[in-house]
Amino acid sequence: MAVPEGTEPTVPPEPLALARAAWVRVEQAQAQAAFAARQINEAVARHNEAVVQVPTRAVAGLFRFGPAAAFEPDAP
Repeated sequence: MAVPEGTEPTVPPEPLALARAAWVRVEQAQAQAAFAARQINEAVARHNEAVVQVPTRAVAGLFRFGPAAAFEPDAP
């Protein structure tokens, strides 16, 4: 196969390098999911604290707001 002058033929990356790059992306996604779960659980905790406080409790009861369950992600 003829290669134009001044260009190098591209060599596909090693399978191991591809696997490592994929693993890094998986770890990054897991870290992002853990961060999001913490944020959600913090918001749930603030919500649960608010719905039991005296002024909010009356209004929350009118709209049927109650304590929320914490988020538990599926285990890998």
